[in-house]
Amino acid sequence: MPCAANSSPPGCPWPKAGLRRLPERERAILYMRFFEDATQSRIADRFGISQMHVSRLISLSCARIRAEALAERPVGHLAA
Repeated sequence: MPCAANSSPPGCPWPKAGLRRLPERERAILYMRFFEDATQSRIADRFGISQMHVSRLISLSCARIRAEALAERPVGHLAA
């Protein structure tokens, strides 16, 4: 499941701010997965970790970004 960035209005700062707060390794993993379309196995090989750990990191990172984005929305903001 992709991060919540797809459901945000164009120019929305929330996902970007959440991404900046992630550790560098987690940002790199998300970049490889969602922008380079790398498989979890390829990412695992690159970082020397298991595919299952990559899967967990992607899920946890996306959940953190999503939670921060929802917490930072202005009052009265309606989801698209």
